Formats: sequence, structure tokens, C-alpha cells
Amino acid sequence: MIMIIKKITKIKNTGNLHDFNWSNLKPEDNTVNPDFKKINLIFGWNGTGKTTLSRVLRNFELGKVCKKLEKYKNSEYEIELIDGSKLSHLDLENKKNIRVFNKDFIEENIFQDIEQDGKSVRPIYYLGDKKIELIQERKEREKKQKDLETTRKDLAEKEKAKEKFESNTAKNIKDTLLGIKKFQFYEKPFFIGAFRTIQQKIENGETTIDKLKIETRFYNDKLKTIKNVEALQVWINDIKAKSGNITKSYLEDISEILLKTVSLQKIIERLKDDWELSSWVQQGLSLHKKKKSTRCEFCGQQIPKERISELEAHFNKDYTELNDSINKKINEINDWKIEETEKIPDDSLKRLAQKLNNLSKTLITEVIKKQKNILASRTLSKETKNSLLNEASEINKSAINLDNSFTNLAEELESSSIADNFDEYKDKIKEVADLKEKKAKFVSDIEQLEEKIRKGERDIKDFKLPAKDINNDMVSFLGHSDLHFAAKGDEHGEVCYEIKRGDEIAFNLSESEKTAISLIYFLRKLKEDEFNSTEGAVLIDDPISSLDSQFLYNAYSFIISSIEIDSSNDLLVGQFFLLTHNYDFLNLFKKKYRNKIDKNKCGLYMLRISLDSSKKRMSNIYELDHLLKKFDSDYQYLFSKLIEFEKTTDEEKSDLTLIYPYPNMARRVLEVFLSFRFPGKSDYKDKIDSIKASKKIKESVYRFTNLKSHGTLKEAEGFSPEIIEPASQNHILDVLKLMRQEDEPHCKEMEKLLK
Repeated sequence: MIMIIKKITKIKNTGNLHDFNWSNLKPEDNTVNPDFKKINLIFGWNGTGKTTLSRVLRNFELGKVCKKLEKYKNSEYEIELIDGSKLSHLDLENKKNIRVFNKDFIEENIFQDIEQDGKSVRPIYYLGDKKIELIQERKEREKKQKDLETTRKDLAEKEKAKEKFESNTAKNIKDTLLGIKKFQFYEKPFFIGAFRTIQQKIENGETTIDKLKIETRFYNDKLKTIKNVEALQVWINDIKAKSGNITKSYLEDISEILLKTVSLQKIIERLKDDWELSSWVQQGLSLHKKKKSTRCEFCGQQIPKERISELEAHFNKDYTELNDSINKKINEINDWKIEETEKIPDDSLKRLAQKLNNLSKTLITEVIKKQKNILASRTLSKETKNSLLNEASEINKSAINLDNSFTNLAEELESSSIADNFDEYKDKIKEVADLKEKKAKFVSDIEQLEEKIRKGERDIKDFKLPAKDINNDMVSFLGHSDLHFAAKGDEHGEVCYEIKRGDEIAFNLSESEKTAISLIYFLRKLKEDEFNSTEGAVLIDDPISSLDSQFLYNAYSFIISSIEIDSSNDLLVGQFFLLTHNYDFLNLFKKKYRNKIDKNKCGLYMLRISLDSSKKRMSNIYELDHLLKKFDSDYQYLFSKLIEFEKTTDEEKSDLTLIYPYPNMARRVLEVFLSFRFPGKSDYKDKIDSIKASKKIKESVYRFTNLKSHGTLKEAEGFSPEIIEPASQNHILDVLKLMRQEDEPHCKEMEKLLK
């Protein structure tokens, strides 16, 4: 795509360029086309928006909004190309064929790192934004990996502390409430579950920490009750278990036994009517069978076989089975008896035990009656069964309720203990959760960085500049060979440079040196494959600071040699922009391209600050003032502005929009004037003191031009109201007064020239 810019149609809401309008470029005679030319020289003092303008155009180079402009969320801009097409802030998805050199390029394309070799620490330098981005991503990954390791250690410690807290708290609760069955196996998971339940209730508004906490005096009373439960728990459990055995089905079994009868082959009447004797004989028969004895173990006499047969006929299989069933039930019911009830320390529990024993006694009585008259059928009435069931159920329910009351009391104490530790445990949970989140974030960041690094390593095609070429260019630019570059490879095989100043390692580079290196790199990069120079635009923003006046010509020559094909003044690039605050630097280009200016092939423009109706600073583009076009110095132009101010009305002098730039103008005019009047003096104040005028005027003019001129350039949104006060207006007029007193003929000639 051909990227030759015809005009900047608008810039809105972007720093000083909040209402940038191309319509200001209207030539006085309407014969000159104000559109951008192949060569464009733009003059503007500091603070007029040069760098902001360069950043707007650099967005098209980057294919995104540059970092320094991201803060302007409502920024809008549009440019029109030479073919009539337009590009705006909505067209940044693809990189455009333009290259911009400004402060941001310097920051992004020269990077100082530290190389450690044993005990020696030396700086190394990288050139190229993509390479620097890759280096910084590697460093960021390394830093995050260290942070991740630290976080993992912290997390392990916090998790260990949290688990220890859980175990200790659970143990304390278990030891305190050991007498309650629920808490006999109380471990960490039970504590965690109870905590979560309480936490949920608090979040739902069902309770509060204060409600859960038990006052010490009540806590001790309840704890004493719980301690007594340890002694009661055995009886409670015994009563619950045994009363629970008396069920409807169990009573049905007993009823069935009571009803059951057997048929005997031969009944021995004596045994039939005497239960004790019958039981004794039956046991004896069983014993003799077991021992296979033919003699009576009681009297020693021979037992007749007939007698054995008679007894076996009486105690047949059905009889034996029924009798065994009766004995089994008797033994079961006897086992339900609560022993030593007098030792039960709780009266209510003692009464329950006695009731259960009475209930057992009633059942045993019924069964024994059957045993004593085993051949007779007996019944357990429905009323009796219901009565027994109801009584057993009441006993069981009372025991359960008593057990539950103790469990509930224990749970109150558990909740109180958790409430006491709630905030501390919650903090520990949060510490662990925060560290887990932090760890996950580091892991995610590292994964993303590794993907960026892999992509960067695949895609990197940074322009490689040999050290020899850098050294040659530095000599051309700086005019000396004090700085010397030596290329080397870093631990990843990336090309970097060691810089020496003379024979010593250069630990720091001055801003001028960084600018020189970056500009050399920028101009060399114009030849890279990705940039179609003949169809693209190149913009260079303020490559010379006010401290670099000694390098003006060298920088100018280097730029010219880099963008021109040969001495014919034809360019290697499709379009060239130079933005500068240094009029002497601008003048070099004016002289170089005088013929092109005359033929309307080189445009001369200026950025100028004014104040809008809301007193907000705004910058716009204008044709370069005719005095700046005509003369090789800005002195004539600035002098004319002071004369204009002198001729304004009092009302106009109080107009902040009009008066805004004058302190800086006054300073600049006075500096130039005094440099010719007193060439032997270098200090600004010394020069003012040399003027033949009253000390009061000289002091006031010095203070005004020295303080107000610098402040005007640094204020972002407004201007000090002091400037429109009469005293400040008089200071501006005093500058002309001093100049006229010192050299009236010069001032008259200047005014004549301006007419």
C-alpha cells in the first residue's frame, strides 16, 4: 500500500491535539496548495504537540495504539492519502508503510542489560524493538519463575500451617467432648465440615459469631455437664440398645412360643406336673447321653434301658426344641437387664433403667410360666403386647432424647470453639486461597510468556547492524570516536553489544548518545525488506535536544545522506517529515531544499499553541510564518510578536489566548539580542546585568523571563492567571524597553524591516 500522506483531516481528544483541524492551513494568497509535499518541515516549540502528532502517525506503523496514547480512550484521528483514500483510528488492524522516529522509538529500540561474569558486572546493549521485546519477555519469564517458586514455598508453608491448625483444633474439640459418641472419632474432616456449615449459616444470615460464642461462666457449666456424660454414656447406650430390642416382631415370636404345644408318645405324669423335676431330669438325660453313661451319675446305680426309653419318649424332639426356644428367650430377656442401677448417678436415667428391668421382668415371667407348664398353650394378649411396646418405645425415646440433649450440648460447645477460632481459620483459608490464585496466575503468565517467546524466536527478523557500521556512523554523527561498539552473543545467542568510552566500559549512555545510536539504527533499518521506502513515509521527530547544538550539522548531514539517493536531492523515500523545535536545525533543511520550497515541492509548517474558550491548551497546524520562511533565524519573527503585543489594546492584553506564548518569546528574543550585545558573557543573568538600565527593571525582567517562560511549556491543561495581570503585561513591554535603551538604532531598523 502506498503511504503518501496528503493531509491530516482531523485529530480529536488526543492531548493538546484535541481539536486539530486541517482547515487552518489556508494560504494568504490562495495560490499555494497547503497539502503535504514530498518533503515536509514542521516547526514547533516544546509543548506544541510534535511528539503527540508523531505518535498518532506511529499508530499506523505499529498497527495498534502506542502505549503513550492508550490513556486517551476517546481519541479520534483521520488522514487522507495521496490517492484520496482515508485511514482513521478504526483502521489499525494492519501495519502501514510508514516509519516514525521519536522518543518512543528510542525507548523501545535501545536496551541496557547487565552481564555478570564471575565477580565482574558489565552493561550490554541490545538494539531492535522485537529483539528487546524478546529479551524483556525472557527476563519477565525468569522473574515470574522465581516469583512462582517463592509462591510455591509460601503456599506449602501456609497449607502446612492451615492443616496443623485444623488438626490441633479438631484434637482440642475431641479431647473436650470425648464422652459424647459423636466426638469419639472427631478428626480434621469433621472440623472442616462443621466450619463450612457455620460459615454458610453466617452468610445466609441465620446466625452470627457472637451468637455462637458461649460466655466463659456458661461454657464451664456446660462443659462440666459434658464431662459427667462420660459416666452416663455407657448406661444411655445400654438402655437405648436393649429397649430397642423390644419390637412388635419380637413379641410375636414370644407369643408364638407361648401358644405352641407338643405331642408326646408317652407322658410321664410326675414330670408333667413338676417343672423343676422335669427340667432336672431332662438335663440329666442329656448329660448321660453325652457321656454315654449306663449308670446314674447321681446314685451310681444301673439305669434300666426301659427307663431311658421312657424318658426319651417324654422328652422327644418337639419337646426339646420348644424347651430350647423358651430357654433362649429367657436368656435374651435376662441379658436386657441393667445391672447395678443403684450406681447410675443420674436419677432420670436410673428410673429409665428400672422401667426397662421391670419390663424385662414382665416378659420373663410370662415365658417362665410357659416353661413350667410347657404342654399347656398360653397367650400374650394384644393389650399386653401394646402396653409392653409402648413402654419400651417410651424408654427408648427418653434415652435417645437424653443422648441427643447431651449431643446438642456438645455441638454447642463445638460451635463455640469454632467461633472462637473462626476469624483465624478464615484468614488461613484466605491466605492459602490467595496464594493458590497467585500461583495459578504465575503459571498462566509464564505459559503465555513462553508462547510469546516461542513465537518471537520463530518470527524475529530484527535488522542486524554490524558493530563496524555502528562505529563508522557514530563518528559521522557525533564527530568523534570516543564510543566504540563490540558485537557479542548473549546466553541465548542473541546479538548484543558491549560499548566502551575510550578504553573504559561505558556504564551509562547520555540521552544524546542514546538518541544518536537510535537514530543511526532507525535510518539503517529503512533499508530492511519489510519497508518499501519508495512508497512509504518517514517521520523524524526532534532528533536534536537543546543540549545537542554542537551536533546539529552532523545530525543533519547524517539524515540527508540516509534519505537521499545522491546529490540531486532526490529521496530514497516516498515522503519525508521533519518535526523540530530547533529553528537552527530547521534552517539547515530550509537551505538544503530552497529550490524545492520555491517549486512547492517542500512544505513549511508550524504547530502553534493557543487556548480554547474553556482555557484549555490546544495545538493546530499552520503554514510557517512568513518571517520564519524569509529569515534564517526566528529572531525577526519573535521580535515582530513583541511589537504586535505592544500595539494591542488593554482588553486584548488581558486575553489569555493572545498573551499565552509571550513569556517564552520574550526570553528567546532577549537571549539572541544579548548574545550579540555581550558575546563575551555566557550566563543569561550576567548579560541582563550588563544592560544600562535600572536594577529594578533588570531584576523584574530576569525573574519574569526566567521563570514564566519555562512554566508555560510544562502546564498541560491551562495557564497561570498571573500572566494576564498588569504587572506581567508590563514585564513583556519592559523587554522592548530594555532593548531600545540598549540599542535603539537596532530596534528601529527591526521595526522598519517588519513594515
